[in-house]
Amino acid sequence: MNASPSRRLSRVTPPQPAAPSAALAAAPSRSPRASRARRGVTRLAIVTGLVALALLAGSSSALADWDAGSVSADPTEASPGDVVTFTATIAWTPDGGISSSASASFDATIPAQFTGVSWSCSGTNFTCDTAAGSGNSISVGGLVDDISAAASATLVVTATVADDAAEGPVATQICIAGSSVGDLFVNGARALPNLQDGCSSTTVTITAAPTPTPEPTLAPTEEPAETATAEPTPATPIAEPTETTAPPVPTPAPAPVTQLPSTGSGDSSSGLRAITMNGLTALLALAAFAVAGLRLRHKRG
Repeated sequence: MNASPSRRLSRVTPPQPAAPSAALAAAPSRSPRASRARRGVTRLAIVTGLVALALLAGSSSALADWDAGSVSADPTEASPGDVVTFTATIAWTPDGGISSSASASFDATIPAQFTGVSWSCSGTNFTCDTAAGSGNSISVGGLVDDISAAASATLVVTATVADDAAEGPVATQICIAGSSVGDLFVNGARALPNLQDGCSSTTVTITAAPTPTPEPTLAPTEEPAETATAEPTPATPIAEPTETTAPPVPTPAPAPVTQLPSTGSGDSSSGLRAITMNGLTALLALAAFAVAGLRLRHKRG
């Protein structure tokens, strides 16, 4: 039995595609212009982001106005009882108004080999929170007074080497931090603060205390006994020479005159007798001189 023509037609006719849904029918078609616009917006966003990152990086480098700081010790070799001075500094350079404030700080722990530790904080165009203190643990900071001008901060630590400090190198570490806050805004946000933070060490070599050299002891010297000094004897005055005269020749006393009895001649006879007696006396004297002369001649001969 042959099939009907309508059934044969249904077998030959291919199936028809399903009708699109309502959502797909409502979606607009994509034009080439819209695609190019979307790609341009994407590129602009990428470029804007890169520019923002570059500005942010530039602002961070511009804020790097604190130097790395320095730490030193004087002397670098010491013995027990010696005084050692540690110095830490940090300097600020103006950044042309990018920063609104700047601060710095020092932190340190002085080793136990040092005693009697005292410190002071000072600066130029810089005010420390605390001007001085003592103790082996140190923490002090401060602010730049005028950020448009150069500034510096200094920490000075004085310590004495302990009597029982062991010989050898001793490292002392001081940490220095500097920071600043900027007024530069990138995409509506404040730029990151500049941080300069680091620790530096300085070494002091402790040596044995020199052995004191004993001072020579001098034996006491006896003072010489005082000897009595004889007073000088006054000089005997020298008598001036006097003229010496020959001793006077004794004059023989006149022999007693015996008065002769008066003969009645009166005064004339008395005078005669007197003359006679005088003559006898003169004769006796002459005789005596003659005898003396003879004796003298005899002695010389």
